[in-house]
Amino acid sequence: MVSRVSITKFAQEQFRSYVEYILGRFKSKQAAAAVRDDAKATKKKLLDVAESLKYCDDPVLKELGYRTIHFDKHDYFFVYHCTDF
Repeated sequence: MVSRVSITKFAQEQFRSYVEYILGRFKSKQAAAAVRDDAKATKKKLLDVAESLKYCDDPVLKELGYRTIHFDKHDYFFVYHCTDF
């Protein structure tokens, strides 16, 4: 079990730009909130399952120990790395 999830500044900025795109393109606060909520739920789920998910298919990321978790309700995913704290 992972004791915490840390999101890089770059990932936070990238996610913020996705949400802003949804707001700008579709003019839907509801759609943007749904993606945001799905990201929060995925982050929470990651606390329990991080070390059990498979490594990335990309050989370079796999060699570096990165894994992927997909959002439940949207076509987005997190790439992450497990570390000992």
